[in-house]
Amino acid sequence: MLLGSYSYKTSGTVEISGEQIVLPNESGALEVQKESENALRLVFNQMGGGVYMTTATLKDDVLTLDTLFRTIQVGLEPYDLAVVGTGNYHDGIIIFDLQYNGTSMQSDSTLLGKDILMVAKK
Repeated sequence: MLLGSYSYKTSGTVEISGEQIVLPNESGALEVQKESENALRLVFNQMGGGVYMTTATLKDDVLTLDTLFRTIQVGLEPYDLAVVGTGNYHDGIIIFDLQYNGTSMQSDSTLLGKDILMVAKK
């Protein structure tokens, strides 16, 4: 069953104003809860960081995330992000393919990540 507690880890590369940057790995706990008939609530509790939440629709073991808004720190610069993506569930593991799109809170730089991987294991 998809509902329950998971540990997760993200990795990937983003482009910041034309330069490729490897993101620091993020890890934490993920709680998947039933919100309605075909909707799930995903609560991410980042290790040493904040808590963020989004909802997702589930169809044929594929989760489609609603846009998640959050802030990440890359180097010394914080970025406001919009995160979208999908996740495939199989045997207690969810593999998310995420896309990041954000802007710096301190400068005119932008952040774009097309292939951010998050693996969550029950």
